[in-house]
Amino acid sequence: MKKILLTLTSLSLVLFITACGQGNDEEQSTPIDETGGNQTQEEDDANNNEDAAENEEDSLTDESEETADNTSTEEDAVGEAVAMIDNLVLYFADDQLMETYRVETGVSVTVDEAGAKQAFELWLAGPDHEDLVSLLPEATKVQSVTFKDNVAYVSFSADILEANLGSTGELMVTEQMALISEQFGYDKTQILVEGEVPESFLGHMDVSDPVPAEDPDNYDELD
Repeated sequence: MKKILLTLTSLSLVLFITACGQGNDEEQSTPIDETGGNQTQEEDDANNNEDAAENEEDSLTDESEETADNTSTEEDAVGEAVAMIDNLVLYFADDQLMETYRVETGVSVTVDEAGAKQAFELWLAGPDHEDLVSLLPEATKVQSVTFKDNVAYVSFSADILEANLGSTGELMVTEQMALISEQFGYDKTQILVEGEVPESFLGHMDVSDPVPAEDPDNYDELD
């Protein structure tokens, strides 16, 4: 009986030792991959760096395009600013109201609404030549000049209605206005008084429609 117990005890001890040995072998046969984690981290860092580089490149591209657009806009503005009439021509009647003459002023104005307003103001100021006259009252003011739909809209103060010219003088006034607008690229001029189309102009003329410009070459310069 003692021999049997001793034998069983010995077998149990052998099995226990064997099982422990196998467990240690399995733990040793499964190495910890410490490099795998580092490699993944390095890949993530590389991807992040690549994304950052792409974002920086996109930012630089956007800034370059914005700079180019701004430069183009500035160049366009400069191009518009230098559009000038170098020698403005005005038109005046002789003191007998027989003819209308062209007068080169030597004045430069911009080819825009502000330049046209300046031209009409110079016209209202009258000619320097002693044989030519202005046909409108001195109190007359140019209120505004507006370009729209190929027509120049020129508004005068109500003082213009005080002129007493007769049909010949009235015709001269309107043709002179249209000839001034023609230099700015507008072949028709709508005459306004206080911003409105008058029912009658200077007592005899209907200016409900824009006045067309005559050919400037039909007018002589006064010697």
